[in-house]
Amino acid sequence: MLLRFVGLCVVAGVVVAPALPRQPAKPADNVVDKAEKKHVVRLSARLDRADVHPGDLVRLTEVVPAGKGIKVFAANHEFILVGDYDPKLGELVNLDRRENVFVRLEDRDPFEGLHSNLLMAHGFPLNVRTPREQGIEFEFRPNRIGIFSIVANWLVDDKDEGKSQRWYSQPVVLVVRPPFDAAGKPVVKPEWLDFDQP
Repeated sequence: MLLRFVGLCVVAGVVVAPALPRQPAKPADNVVDKAEKKHVVRLSARLDRADVHPGDLVRLTEVVPAGKGIKVFAANHEFILVGDYDPKLGELVNLDRRENVFVRLEDRDPFEGLHSNLLMAHGFPLNVRTPREQGIEFEFRPNRIGIFSIVANWLVDDKDEGKSQRWYSQPVVLVVRPPFDAAGKPVVKPEWLDFDQP
């Protein structure tokens, strides 16, 4: 039985309001805009070494043009495993993105000294300052074997635009290979393969 009154209807004892035309939400002044959802690349990231062994020191530099009035409150990193070690072959192999086998390493940081989420209430000191660029530099050591895509993103208070935004870098790729012994055979420790261990 369907009863209609005062713009409402009752269906099986439940009052249902009629569907109203959907109004677009008005964004707040400091809310992330749609461009951010597309992960627009505003940071430039680079590694000082792209092919290393576990335990080697690596430097990741994340910069923007000098002169931008910014404060960085969060520096985050997304780690995706795009290549893995095949013990039977004794070689690194590329994972096939068409088979959806890329692995997002959430809560399993494969690097000592470079974390997924870093927050600083008063803002990160920009330890890279040149006439052309400013930014943050991280030093870390890989503790897993594999091929890793790293994407940096900052939560930025942009004084020029008057709002907080999330800025992304392009992916950088780090290859972490096993070292070789005197006979030319790869040396692989179990902890270099197990992503469930710290």
